[in-house]
Amino acid sequence: MDAPLKPVLQVEDVSLHFSGVATSVFQHVNLSIAQGEVVGITGQNGSGKTSLCNVICGLVRPTSGCVRIDGSGVSSASKSISFWQMTKDTTEPCQISRTFQARSSIQGLKAWQFVEHNDSAELAALGTFSGLIEAFFVEPLRSIFLPNTWTKSEELRKRCLQELLGLELDEAIAEQSLETLSLGIRRVLEVLRALKTVRRLFVLDEPFTNLRPKTARVLSERIREQAKTGLAGLVIDHDRFLLREVAHRLYELTPAGLVELQC
Repeated sequence: MDAPLKPVLQVEDVSLHFSGVATSVFQHVNLSIAQGEVVGITGQNGSGKTSLCNVICGLVRPTSGCVRIDGSGVSSASKSISFWQMTKDTTEPCQISRTFQARSSIQGLKAWQFVEHNDSAELAALGTFSGLIEAFFVEPLRSIFLPNTWTKSEELRKRCLQELLGLELDEAIAEQSLETLSLGIRRVLEVLRALKTVRRLFVLDEPFTNLRPKTARVLSERIREQAKTGLAGLVIDHDRFLLREVAHRLYELTPAGLVELQC
């Protein structure tokens, strides 16, 4: 018999209560996700699903309990280590990557630039006015005088095209600006970026919202395949059917904790 895989994520008796609110957001949440495993969490609006994501990623401190990644504490009542601080080299994948329900605030980027750039600081710079000058004037000159640099950008663009084609989406999306794309397509791009920039755990918050059923199904297959590379995954969504497609285990978040559902 194979030895059980060591858990990547451990959520240990975590509760969250916001000051000034009479009731807790959730209490006594316990969860373990192993390498190669995807866990789905559903729940009613306001049940605290996004808040749980924030606690796991170290953005919010829990009232009690602890979150661990590979045995190291990420978030507890006494300290919190944000997910972007978990790697010293910003060109390397983060321990944790996640998507957010809100639209990305970065504007002026082409879709392939958003998906393929590892460095968050570089990514943000691309969305500024100077970044636009870089994209439309400086980069074409580099293609003439520094062909190796242009070759790298072209490789990244082609890699994004392959991702889009794999999801049965129009390859023309790669060249479109983020702000011109629908919310559903932007969610797809955020998921692709999260899967690309992660080393241990990806956390996807409502990844299937505003997607056509066919695109959602293909994306769920892509997420599950990515987990097979040795990652652990947590997917939050209202669509229990899709969660059952992508997850090895499924839970509902209630005020009293997680309740396991048939998967």
